Amino acid sequence: RGMPRTRARRQTARVRWRNETEEAKMMNERITLEAPPRGTNPLAYESTPVDFANLPLSTRSAKGLEGAGFHQMTEVQRATLLHALAGRDVLGAAKTGSGKTLAFLIPVGAGKTLAVGMESFGRLGCFDSFPHT
Repeated sequence: RGMPRTRARRQTARVRWRNETEEAKMMNERITLEAPPRGTNPLAYESTPVDFANLPLSTRSAKGLEGAGFHQMTEVQRATLLHALAGRDVLGAAKTGSGKTLAFLIPVGAGKTLAVGMESFGRLGCFDSFPHT
């Protein structure tokens, strides 16, 4: 009795894995194409996205951000996210509450094609290594 259910679960998992793998490839292509030139400040360009929905993120991450009420990026997020998603080192300084932690978490989650628990962001525990001013 349990065999068909187990087989169906495996089949579903394989399909999901294939879909996520394909999505990760497309996401990485977008990241490569949309990455700003090295050493530049994306805020200097009008084409820099303002909304999280316009970032090259996985569907799960985008839904998590939307569900947690994150729609528009702050200045520090706009300045750093495209560089960080492209795998570059980023140094940013901003006031407490400006969005630095989220700017750190999004690329971490995107690199692993995970939602990084954004659906339940209020309960997400993480180590924040940013100095608070």
